[in-house]
Amino acid sequence: MTIALLVIGLMVVGLVLMVIEILVLPGFGLIGVLGGISMLAAAWVAFAYSGAGYGTLSLCAGMLSAGLLFWFLPKTKAGNKMVLKASIDESAPDPSLKGLLEAEGVAMSDLHPAGTAKIDGRPVDVITDGEYVESGTSVRVVRVEGARVVVEPVG
Repeated sequence: MTIALLVIGLMVVGLVLMVIEILVLPGFGLIGVLGGISMLAAAWVAFAYSGAGYGTLSLCAGMLSAGLLFWFLPKTKAGNKMVLKASIDESAPDPSLKGLLEAEGVAMSDLHPAGTAKIDGRPVDVITDGEYVESGTSVRVVRVEGARVVVEPVG
C-alpha cells in the first residue's frame, strides 16, 4: 500500500465517520471525534512520509472536504429534515394578563412553584415566589411580568 492510498483512505474514513455522526447519531460524540482524528492522522502521515508540501496539501484537502460536507449537507433531503425552517413568532404576551392583577382564583394543580390556576374562569399558567401551594388552594395574583403571572396563597 502506498502512502497516498493510506492518506486518502484515512480521509475517506474520517469523512464517513463525520457523516455518520451528523446524520445518524445525535450530538457531537465519539464517532465525530474519531472522524476528526482520522482526518488529522491523514495529514500527519502525509507530513511524516511525503514531506511538508504533501502534508499541507493533505491538511487543506481535509479541511476543504469537511467544509464542503457541512455546506452541502443542509441542502440534501436528509439535511433539510434537520434544519428548522419556520421562524419563531415573537409576539407580545397576552395583553389580558395585565387585567388579572389582584384577581383571585384556585390552584388547579400543585404549584411547586409553577402550575395552573383557574383565574377569572379560565386556566392560567402561574408561578409562585418559590413556595409550594397545593391544588385547590385559593390564590391571588400579586404580579404580572410579561407572560409570567405570579401568585400567592390567600390567607
